[in-house]
Order: sequence, then structure tokens, then C-alpha cells
Amino acid sequence: MNKIHVLDSSTINKIAAGEVIERPASIVKELVENSIDANSDEIVVKLKDGGKKEIVVIDNGTGIEKEDLELTILRHATSKITKIEDIYSILSYGFRGEALSTIADVSKMEISSAIEGYDHSNVIEVENGQINKKTIAAFRNGTTITIQNLFYNIPARQKFLKTTNYELKKIIDWIKSIAVSNPKISFKIVVDNKEIYTFQKKSSYEERINEIHFDITKNLTQGTYKDPLVSAIIFVTKPHKVNESKGITQIYINNRPIKNFTVLSAIKKAFEAKIPKVYRPDAFIFLEINPKIIDINVHPQKLEVRVKEDSLLFLPTYYAVKNALEQIKETEIDKTRPTQLISTITAKLIAESETKTERGGMDDFFVKAEKTIQKSLDILPEEMRYRATPKIKNFKIIGQIFNTYILVEKNNSFYIVDQHVAEERYNFEQIQIQYQEHNGLLKQELLVPFGFLLPVEDRGVLLENKEELGKLGFEIDELKDELLVRTIPLKIRNNITKEETKELLKDVIRGIKADIADKQAGLFATIACKMSVKAGTPLNELQMEKIIENLFDCENPFTCPHGRPIFIELSKDRIEKEVSRK
Repeated sequence: MNKIHVLDSSTINKIAAGEVIERPASIVKELVENSIDANSDEIVVKLKDGGKKEIVVIDNGTGIEKEDLELTILRHATSKITKIEDIYSILSYGFRGEALSTIADVSKMEISSAIEGYDHSNVIEVENGQINKKTIAAFRNGTTITIQNLFYNIPARQKFLKTTNYELKKIIDWIKSIAVSNPKISFKIVVDNKEIYTFQKKSSYEERINEIHFDITKNLTQGTYKDPLVSAIIFVTKPHKVNESKGITQIYINNRPIKNFTVLSAIKKAFEAKIPKVYRPDAFIFLEINPKIIDINVHPQKLEVRVKEDSLLFLPTYYAVKNALEQIKETEIDKTRPTQLISTITAKLIAESETKTERGGMDDFFVKAEKTIQKSLDILPEEMRYRATPKIKNFKIIGQIFNTYILVEKNNSFYIVDQHVAEERYNFEQIQIQYQEHNGLLKQELLVPFGFLLPVEDRGVLLENKEELGKLGFEIDELKDELLVRTIPLKIRNNITKEETKELLKDVIRGIKADIADKQAGLFATIACKMSVKAGTPLNELQMEKIIENLFDCENPFTCPHGRPIFIELSKDRIEKEVSRK
């Protein structure tokens, strides 16, 4: 007896249907995408029992000709392509001609459609993949498809469906996702004869995001990127608004929702050192790519795409997110941040105050301070004066614990600040400024230059990058088998040892060899780390005040350059709740 059997067409179709139709949300996806491809600008989705009992999708698109209506349920019958090459220039959501045929194999279906100029709609009723009735109905422009009793003929698949609420959530989440990338289409969701969502036609992605995700849009910033092959529009959370909750991430290529690890990596890289590594920003990524350089025929549900080079997705996303983060600098300037000019004046006045305090003359001091600062402001260009407003110290140092954490009270909150990463963040930003202003870092000569040995490959890296190392503050010469270090960056700790300097150079070598999008920032972070006070170092109050004052003066006081959180904040309300005072 033969062990190998040729399956009948009905079994083949039902097995194939399992690849495309997993649950009610899969059906809604296929039908709504067809409606969008038919140039609809109004789509209604009606559901019963979370789509398990009934799904109805109504659109006002171009409709289906009577002669084509019966062909819609045939496998691989499509109006989108005629040959394989067409796949690489297609912009529509569907193209395989599988959706309606696979849905017809696992449900009871009715299709009613009419095109402009008809006086009635043509209707077919389909069961188990076969047409069993043809009728006509009152004219309604567009197409209405009704699906009932999903998997009625495959009981085993029915058992794997989840609860009504779970299936309903899957459908609503997908409709929200596709609505975001199609703002010029209105969407209505009706559940058990009750309208629960209506998304009106909008003119832009931004307006549609605001309509659907109104609770987060105030925290988003927009960025763009464009080259001959790819353009990107992105909306991401401002770094200081990102929290521990898992963010919403929606990625679109040519308005098609997809999943893509390369794009996620680009978002993560762009946010590096701006938020803790475990945090996830909200992100809406819209990429428009020449269809000739992508392959969408990869996943049965078309949730993935393949590109010739990952950089075609990584770099546009990375630079668009960086562009968005740069917008924050221009629009959310901290108007209380003092310039160096005012900081110098303030420092001088504080120094003078020490003697006045002894004589009880603080009132005179503050009067003089106000007049002197105002006089200095008067000589600045008017557009710069708001940036030169002196910052009044509005925090209180409580103390230090474990010789590692500074305790601070500020604005009805209690902060536990990691002294090392706080100073590291400040040093990192100062290095960026210094490098830009001087085309390199300032150097300090070592009283006694020292030599050290390196593996051949690392030695070669250093010598090949002597110019770059010079800009980073290191002057290195070759001496027989050794390398001789003559200078190091100016603000490296005075007590840094020879061994620590060697380790720093090894870290710099690793940074130079690393294949990352922002290599320079990584090198700056390495140097900033070595400049900063170590954990376990006892500090006096003035030293702690300086670290905290510098931290609050940073552009990003929330994370160190490597992405670690700098402080823990406990609000007064939270503390009072913890001790049951509230």
C-alpha cells in the first residue's frame, strides 16, 4: 500500500489558508487592504463576537465588475500583477490573489459589489470555497463583504481562537495601525451593533496620530530624512518624556505596516546615551522606498520585507530620528541656563559673598548681584538675553551615601544621584562643545612620558589613527617596540595612573575599531568616563554641589553617555504614600 498520497484540492486549500488566516484579525486585514487598494476613502468594519461569528467590511471604492466577481474566489486570481516582475514595482497592499479564496475555504462568505453606472449590486454567496448562489441587490457603490462562522468546517482551528475580547483587541489594534498610515481614509468600527471608534479623514500622519494616540502626541517630536532612494518621516518620544513602560512602535514601508529588526536597531542607536537602555520610546516610522529595491513577497501575511542592503533601512531611520532629537534643542531651550559669561560673574559675586556673610551683609550682596548681572545682560544682543538669565540654585544637598550616591532635595522631590555618571554626563557634553570649538580636545603634557606595549594589531590601529588620537588629546610616538604617550586630554583626573591611562587607550582603540553609526560619540563617552569622579570616592558638600549644579545644567540630565540612568526620583507624594501618610 502506498505511503505517499496526493492531497485533494479542498485539503490543500485549507492547509494553505492556515498560512494567511490565523484569526479574525487576519480576515479584517485582508479585506480592509483590498478596500484601500480599491481607492476607498470610507471603510466600515462591523464585528460580532470578536469577529468569530461575523465580520462585515463595507467600502466606497471602485467596486468589482459582474464578470470579475466570480473570479475573486479563485486561487491566485488578482488584478494587481500579470507577471513576477510586477512584484518589484507594486505599491498596492495585495497582489497574490490568495486572500478571498483562502477566506472562502474556511468560512461562509457573501460578496456584494457595484461600480459607478450600475443600477444594482451583484451578489454571490460562497460556502466551502464554492459559489452556491448568485443574486442582485439594491445599488450601493463599492463593495460589501460578509464573513460568517470562521473555521466552521475546521473545528480543530476553532478551538485555538482566544476569547472574544482578545480577538477584538487584535482587530482594533490592527485597524488603528493601518489607519495611522492612511490618514485620508475614514474608518469606522462597529461592535455588536454599537459604534465604538470613528476616525475621520485627516490631511497628515501627524493629525491621524494625534487622533488615535492623543495621550502621547504632546510628547512626540518629528524628524525627516531624504535621499534618491528613501525618504523618512518619523515621530518619536522626546528623550526626557520616555519612561519605563514599553513604547508603541509602528513601522511602515510605503504605508504598509511591517516588522523589521533593522529599523528597531536604528531607533535604539539614535537614542543611545539619551535614555536608559531598558526604556523604549514611542516611535512612528514612515519610510517611502523605491519598490524596485525591496521584496515584499517574503512573508505569507506580508509583514516583512527584504532589502538588498540593511543600510537602506538603518541609515534613513537613524538620521531621521537624530534629526527629530535635534529639533528639541532648537524648540525647547532651557531659558534658565546661564552662559559662561554670567556663570563667571555669578562665581565672582559668590566669592565676594563669603566675607560679606561674616559681616551680615547678604542684603547688600544680593542687590549688587542683581545690578551687576543686569548690567552684563544689557551688553548682550537682545535675542541672547533670555539665554543668559542666571540660574538660581534651587536644590539642597542632603548628603552622600556609600561614597557613591548624592542625596538631593529639589522641587518637592528627593533624588538619589550616581555621582560618577552625573559627572560623566556633564564631561561628555563639555567634550562635545570643546571639540567643536577647538577642532579637538585640549591637551595636558605628562611630566614623565611613559611607554607601553600593545599587540601588533592594536599598535597598528593607534599609529594609523595618530591624527584622530591627537584631536582626542593623545600625542603618541613610536619608540622601538613601545608606544610613548606624551599628552592626555586636559581634564582627565590628576591622579590617573599609568595603568588607567593604558586602559583608557585600549578603550579608545576599541572605539576606533567599532563599526557604529556615531563612533565619535562613543570615543567621547570613553574619555568622559575617565575624567569623572569614581564611585566610592568621598566628597565634601562643595564638590557635591558642583556635580549637581553641572548636572542640572546639562542638555540631557537623565542618562549617562552609555544610556544608564543618572538618578532615581522619589516625589514627595510617593514617599508619603509609601509611609501611609496619604
